[in-house]
Amino acid sequence: MTTRRILRRKTHAPRRSRGRTRRVRLGTTHHREHIAKQVHKDTILRRSDMFSRATAMVRLTPDPYGDFLNRVQVIVGDVMSLKVVVGAGPTGTAVARLLASSGERVRLVSRRGTAPNHPLIEAVASDATDAERLTDLTQGASALFNCAMPSYDRWPTDWPPLAEALLTAVEKTNADYIMLSNTYGYGRVSGPIPETQPIAPTTVKGRVRAQMWLDALTRVRVTEVRAGQYLGAGAASLYALAVAPLVLAGQPVSYPGNLDVAHSWSYTEDVARTLVAASEHDNAFGQAWHVPSTSDMSVRQLSERLADLAEAPAPNLTTMPDEEFERLCQTDSIMAETAEMRYLTDEPHVLDSTRTERELGVKPTPLDEVLTETIRTTSTPQP
Repeated sequence: MTTRRILRRKTHAPRRSRGRTRRVRLGTTHHREHIAKQVHKDTILRRSDMFSRATAMVRLTPDPYGDFLNRVQVIVGDVMSLKVVVGAGPTGTAVARLLASSGERVRLVSRRGTAPNHPLIEAVASDATDAERLTDLTQGASALFNCAMPSYDRWPTDWPPLAEALLTAVEKTNADYIMLSNTYGYGRVSGPIPETQPIAPTTVKGRVRAQMWLDALTRVRVTEVRAGQYLGAGAASLYALAVAPLVLAGQPVSYPGNLDVAHSWSYTEDVARTLVAASEHDNAFGQAWHVPSTSDMSVRQLSERLADLAEAPAPNLTTMPDEEFERLCQTDSIMAETAEMRYLTDEPHVLDSTRTERELGVKPTPLDEVLTETIRTTSTPQP
């Protein structure tokens, strides 16, 4: 539909209401708002197929209805814009769903080419380390979300080429860059960690994440969202994979860390909402943000609440002896990579998200809702 047809159809004389006629003068603020509201209504009704007719639908130029035309441009532009999400894990998939539900076109890129079933989400199977291919996939996009995650035991070798390909694609397309990260780059910190905490990594994986952030800051328009330990459906954290299933099954748990120190727990959907919120705020760029934590409970407290909600037996938790942990590290490459990060489970690790909540407007999901989802989606081992 052309702009001329939109204007001609919407500038007809107003309908007569019962009892009296309400006159609307052309060109007035009320008239422009009336037209903008109707165009917005039509836009929502056509959302499912609108992106395929973007070029033909509107080409707005300066006009006596200046403010109105700007509004139409924003309405149509918001619906028509393309976002690229790299990584189809739990967080990347959640980001894609959130964007699509708000009317954005989403291109979800992963090795497997999987995606939620939604008319505005396009699944693409591609190796994200192929900078040329990724650049082609990012052409025309206003933002690229990095939700990728190489295998935990291959970060030093697999992250650098992937990070470089992502940066190259963003540089060549001028897309905004929104990175998902963690707290490894901070190193060991005493007390709650504010979002202004300087980067000071003390581990190999911490230096990998820190370098990714510093490289991006010097080359593109970027913001980074940092999460704690993950909870929720599909969460790939030590607790979600190795503790929750045993607690729900009523089996003993040997935990490689201190059971009674505070930890920040990040719900997957809250991580996605923080990424999307950061992408929509100009003041978010050039800075890092913390996902508001659903809880700062200890592992013991969290497990007791999980068992209580599931009506499971009281958790039987013990601290894993160092000898047992070392044997596990010798036989499991993923577990071996947790050795240098033991301070995260042995010491308190709490994120302060005050600035995120105040400036981005993101609030944490209540813990019981997160644990209820965890109960519903966790597979428990057989006795």
